[in-house]
Amino acid sequence: MTNALDHLWTLDVKKSALYPPLEVRDNLKRIVERIAEGSRRVYTYRGRRANVDGAVHIWDRIEGRDGICYRINRDHPIVTSITNKLDEMDLEAFQALMRPLEQMFPVEAMYADMASDKRQVSQRSDVSQDELGDLAERLLDACGTNKSMKGKLLQSLHLLEPFSHYPDITRIIVARLQQ
Repeated sequence: MTNALDHLWTLDVKKSALYPPLEVRDNLKRIVERIAEGSRRVYTYRGRRANVDGAVHIWDRIEGRDGICYRINRDHPIVTSITNKLDEMDLEAFQALMRPLEQMFPVEAMYADMASDKRQVSQRSDVSQDELGDLAERLLDACGTNKSMKGKLLQSLHLLEPFSHYPDITRIIVARLQQ
């Protein structure tokens, strides 16, 4: 680049700072945004490919004017199996618990932990076969006597979080519960 273009690029005398013209900046923003979108999508939806894997996730990612927030999926079968058993007063207490859990999730601390070199942040802790089996039995109990609903639940159990993270254990549990 010749010195004749210095005034367009707002280049300082030491040539240590460069500010491209508005047209160039706009084009660069579009290019960078297009490149970054792929990375952002991978990072944002890592483990949450609802459209791809068909899994029913526990957390919903919600984009709003104030930014992005995460809410517990109230339609997730684990949540509905609990809420369906609660009377009105207990349901209000349960909802009162859910709101601060969502609102006070330590996003900044998690972000800092993920950005640090000190340790790897685990997305989930290991769950035992007994714990997943107990959860599956509770979900089946929530179906009551409806055999059709129980059958559908067992057929789709591998698509529900947390079962979708443990396919081998889930297959064993489904085989045991279908007997």
